[in-house]
Amino acid sequence: MKSDAPLNDPTNSTLRLSAASVCHVGKLRIENQDRVELRSKAGLFVLADGMGGHDGGGKASQIAVDAVMRSMESGTEPADAVLQANAEVHRASEEHARFGTMGTTVVAARIAGQFCELAWVGDSRAYLLGHEIKQLTTDHSVVQQWVDQGDIAAAEARNHPRRNVLTRALGGKRLTRDQIGSARVRFSDEHQLLLTSDGLHGLLTDDEMREIIQESDGLQAAVNGLFDLAMERGGTDNISAILVAHAHAPDLIEA
Repeated sequence: MKSDAPLNDPTNSTLRLSAASVCHVGKLRIENQDRVELRSKAGLFVLADGMGGHDGGGKASQIAVDAVMRSMESGTEPADAVLQANAEVHRASEEHARFGTMGTTVVAARIAGQFCELAWVGDSRAYLLGHEIKQLTTDHSVVQQWVDQGDIAAAEARNHPRRNVLTRALGGKRLTRDQIGSARVRFSDEHQLLLTSDGLHGLLTDDEMREIIQESDGLQAAVNGLFDLAMERGGTDNISAILVAHAHAPDLIEA
């Protein structure tokens, strides 16, 4: 677990963000294939959840966060950065057969001033918290597809036995720009942004995540609380989260 203390962005004097994260193997997995990367100074945040044996998933998620962060730091929009990352993961999977199947989900955020741009592939998620909690991403999964088609109710999706079957991930095949999920939302002083892997949001309800975050004293205490409850629920997968807020919101400034 680590905290990224508030810093000033030299390109935007109004941007002061604070963020904290957790990235843990959980109770049952042998290896942690999740990766997180934070750049509060630049307003850039990336989380990836790898898939594949023989370190293939860990390799894929590391390539993804490195590629996305590098591209966004150079000014590339999040969705285009994710598209470039897919090409790198795909190329690595072809060049390094010893890793076996290589793939990863990813969710990336770029915050500038009062707005947040998001891009994602797979079922790693972004949530906006204010008075309520709102899921900003839409899972690229079989179950979400069934919900969208009206075949099952949204309430059934949470515990459906095929909820972890993805329809899209980085590395498996070449993706087109319109296959990258994207969104742009207002991100003001009263908001917090939560990025999570399914090892967290799969074990906690949206309301539980909102309650823990709102009742915690600071960002690191909040992500620690999310992690603790996920572990109490079994810690069945790798557990990762990034929580971000404007640092000049008085009760959210990290020491």
